[in-house]
Amino acid sequence: MRIAALQALERLDPDWVRDFLPKSGIDMEDFTLAPLEIPVASKFVRQRRHPRVRLRKAVRAVCTNLKEGCSMEIKTASLTGGIATLSRHLTPGTQVQLRLQIGMRNLQATALMRDSRAQDMAFEIVDMNLDERGKYRRMLAGNLSNSSNNQGPAESDIIPIPAGVAVSR
Repeated sequence: MRIAALQALERLDPDWVRDFLPKSGIDMEDFTLAPLEIPVASKFVRQRRHPRVRLRKAVRAVCTNLKEGCSMEIKTASLTGGIATLSRHLTPGTQVQLRLQIGMRNLQATALMRDSRAQDMAFEIVDMNLDERGKYRRMLAGNLSNSSNNQGPAESDIIPIPAGVAVSR
């Protein structure tokens, strides 16, 4: 929450944030995944859009819903979701519990499955506790800054939402 507050404050008073950041206790790496600017002339509305990061190594996850579970391989991710290959098809809109396996740690989140593309499906993270979100943010920031063959955010993977269309939160 402190990171999001500081990112919002940066838009209001960038000089103050520049002076405050070194003594804030917030790592600059955590500060890199700020929400993207929304162009004024955009025909679309995006709810706190974040850059997607192509992961150097796919993150394995297990997703379970009320009926059964399946395995996922996440290739591209952001703070709000990502793209993954699933071991079986899930209907878009299905709520799942994710358990991401990052190194020796497991991160847990609740997600909604979104549209399918070829063999991949998009997912949207709808609930994750703050400690887990911090670990997830560090994993994404590490993939963003340390990858030599990472071409930057995978912006082409973001699906625009036309203005006036209801968006679930």
